[in-house]
Amino acid sequence: MTTISNLNTTTSINAVAAATQHTFEQSFDDITSVEQFKDVLEKGSAFSNLVDGIIATGHLATYNAIAFAVQIAWLIENYPAYKAAFDERLKTLQVNYKGDNAYGTVTRGLFGKIETVQGANNTTSQKWVPNLTLSNKDRVIRHLMENAVPSAVVVETIISASVKVGDTTLKKLDALAYFDLQNHPLSADAQVKRTWGSVALRDAVKARQAAGKVDLPTAANFNEQGYGLAVIRKGVNGETEILYDASLGDREIMRGVRMGYAAVSN
Repeated sequence: MTTISNLNTTTSINAVAAATQHTFEQSFDDITSVEQFKDVLEKGSAFSNLVDGIIATGHLATYNAIAFAVQIAWLIENYPAYKAAFDERLKTLQVNYKGDNAYGTVTRGLFGKIETVQGANNTTSQKWVPNLTLSNKDRVIRHLMENAVPSAVVVETIISASVKVGDTTLKKLDALAYFDLQNHPLSADAQVKRTWGSVALRDAVKARQAAGKVDLPTAANFNEQGYGLAVIRKGVNGETEILYDASLGDREIMRGVRMGYAAVSN
């Protein structure tokens, strides 16, 4: 077990990049003032840069960033002064998250960076841009918080997480997000948006006429919406050969359906 001491400091955060072991115990020095807490909040950008800049240890950096977020969330929930400081940060950075998961505000207000944005008439302004990789880990953080997982063992908890769903085994972050989804299911409208992006796209794809009908060489792996993806190859005499079903998960299938429709409708 490797201990990275005090993830409240940029030096220790960057030490994650040099780590070779995959199991960690995190530690956080005590925070004794609001000013110190505000300074620690700024370390979220260090995690954002680490996650974006490292490929080999990117997952490990993400896990440690989640441990950091759990620690911050715990402080916010248990100390009114720290919550007030975080709310002030959200107002300053103009973080206006409208979702129903409170930890979405934590991830979007903690992880990101200030970027220069081009405006009208060649004007520029400074804008807080949440980190794309870390801002959508709010389900994972909510599961960890609701199950009172200490920040010190968050990484170990993520790495060991696994659940069998049908014929698919979800692991690590996907497993924890699945556990959260069981306790906090999406509304019908949110489910449509998550699966299709919009009701209009769903209706357009369902109304589209099939280009033809073929037999697959093996049983097709259809998702709950009745869609699947197959691998095709250009054959002799211009014929299209269907080699096999791609056997992808639901999210990958729907991503392919959405991207494919966007390509053929342009």
